[in-house]
Amino acid sequence: DYATRRRSLSPHDLMSVFKNRVEDTNGEGTKYGTKVHEYAYSMWRGRKCDVDFKEHDRIKEILDSVSKAITVAEERFVLPVDDVSIKGTIDLLAEFDDHIEIHDYKTDGTKANRKLYELQLSIYAAAVASTTDKPIECYIDYLNIGSDKVENMYTMEDIRSFVKKYYELVSKGELSFKDI
Repeated sequence: DYATRRRSLSPHDLMSVFKNRVEDTNGEGTKYGTKVHEYAYSMWRGRKCDVDFKEHDRIKEILDSVSKAITVAEERFVLPVDDVSIKGTIDLLAEFDDHIEIHDYKTDGTKANRKLYELQLSIYAAAVASTTDKPIECYIDYLNIGSDKVENMYTMEDIRSFVKKYYELVSKGELSFKDI
């Protein structure tokens, strides 16, 4: 007999539960967003980049704003929720003496997907909260239109409900794994 394996999801899987998701709001697409994230990671590492992105100045502002903190970029996490592990990567984690900041870079040209990103950052915050007693602040860093502090975080119960809803939609055939 084989042991039952934990199911695994990403924050993006759970974000697919939202029916009003707006795709590619900046006209750049996911591939571009990935390149910008790689560029931001290189900037955090202090590397000279061959290519210059239009988001360079905004990324620099964000990195400068956390210069007095201990920072980690592209930090992987696992958040256990019942029999599911939510796994993902935090763009930028900054630990100050009195609080922690989580930053998530977005290349969207509008804030149409804000609710989805609030869920994503709430998952990140829940994972980080399991390791510290410090208050956690989360920021959606729209690199082309400014940053928003997330004021209304989803609770662990809310996250648990999203996991349940996700599997309900999959079992009904209303959401397939190709939609993810």
